[in-house]
Amino acid sequence: RKFYLVPLQMSLDSQVRQHSDFRSVGRFIRHVVRSFAERAPADASLVIKHHPLDRGFHDYSRLIGRLRAQFRLGVRLLYVHDQHLPTLLESMRGAVVINSTAGLSALSHNAPVKVCGVAIYDIRGLTFQGSLDDFWLEADSFRPDPDLFRRFRAHLIERTQINGSFYARGIDATAAAALASVALAVHAPDTQRSAAPERVSPASMQSESATLRVYASHAR
Repeated sequence: RKFYLVPLQMSLDSQVRQHSDFRSVGRFIRHVVRSFAERAPADASLVIKHHPLDRGFHDYSRLIGRLRAQFRLGVRLLYVHDQHLPTLLESMRGAVVINSTAGLSALSHNAPVKVCGVAIYDIRGLTFQGSLDDFWLEADSFRPDPDLFRRFRAHLIERTQINGSFYARGIDATAAAALASVALAVHAPDTQRSAAPERVSPASMQSESATLRVYASHAR
């Protein structure tokens, strides 16, 4: 039986409060389970995966148990902790997230993703743009554009990432990479700087996704 995956974020993740309409992960769970119960195919299952770094801080077993009983979902609603995420991503029918980076991992597996908050990768052509209610029935016929994802990923890495590690063995390499990145930007020719897209504030563009769309258009 194919299943839909809901990878949870940490309960204290500021992205949940600042970039979604959910005040808590619990409210997100209620929202998703209700929609699934009312609109998903009868042969589908919903797997909610606990965030590995949130163990010992929050446990949603009682909430999910109550929702399972309320909507009479039985074995169709599962709550898991230690399962291997890449394996789940390979086997699932689709993923539902608030704005977790697990959504990017799902896209890298060419899987349909529904974003319920605001995420930089929530772009037409990458993620499912319809409602959550429609996602359950239409996910099978949707796939992210692999070329768009390749260009978006490359642009995101180029603009925001530095090779390195914050662990002791990698901190020197991280500092060196950061200094090199700054030096490259400082000494870049004026023509190169002018060719770069001007940053657009998320507030003026309604969301961070809008800003990344502007960047992505320059990465083609």
